[in-house]
Amino acid sequence: MALLERARVKAGVELLRLEEASLNAWPALQQHLLEGWLLRFAGGYSKRANSVNALYGTPTTDRAIEARISLCEAHYARQGLPAIFRITPFVQPDDLDGRLVARGYRRIDTTHVQTLDLSRRDGVPADAARQGATRLVALSLDEWLTQVAAFSGKPSPLLQRAILNAILPDHILGCLQHNGRVVACGLAVAEPPYVGLFSLITAPALRRRGYGRALVGALASWGRQRDATHAYLQVQESNPVAMNLYDKLGFQEAYAYWYRVR
Repeated sequence: MALLERARVKAGVELLRLEEASLNAWPALQQHLLEGWLLRFAGGYSKRANSVNALYGTPTTDRAIEARISLCEAHYARQGLPAIFRITPFVQPDDLDGRLVARGYRRIDTTHVQTLDLSRRDGVPADAARQGATRLVALSLDEWLTQVAAFSGKPSPLLQRAILNAILPDHILGCLQHNGRVVACGLAVAEPPYVGLFSLITAPALRRRGYGRALVGALASWGRQRDATHAYLQVQESNPVAMNLYDKLGFQEAYAYWYRVR
């Protein structure tokens, strides 16, 4: 039993380290520590960068917990933003989700954090580079944002630019080229032992041709060259196409989280 308990503790520590890496990979523009709760602000762009992450510091009484929630609401109200709480397996106190339900908060955007073991020989999906026609190229921020906007059909918000500029760990704003043509784009952020994959997008006219798989493989290989042993990504439950792709690539569930908004 002691061995099993130690294994559970180790697994919990590793997942918490993954959670920390994911927060670093997508930074807020401002943050405020409130007795172990991390309040993140980025002008309302991206819930990940505009939410409460109750990681540490469990209040000792019901009254103290409710007072801290109210204080979080006040902080966001002063910024002209709704209070959003990100509920992970690591929240403190562990009944925070139920308390938010009682205060009228609803659950949205359930998201799965999935990992891929890159230490195995077959851990990295084929990136098609061996064919000679496909390669990963690093772009400048302006080039990358322009390309992503072209693929998504939406202009790049200024706040997105600010968040990308604020990333501190080693990262690449990459595009996958096939015969000199940009076919897919993505962001990879390396913080060993992890490399996070974000903002993966393929040219609309070229989807279902294997470029998404090739992009994941290329970015994962980039991370492995920087001592990452595991790749991770976050995919919303409402995106079954992406979840199916990542399942086929060998990604496995690490944990899930969701948001509570009022």
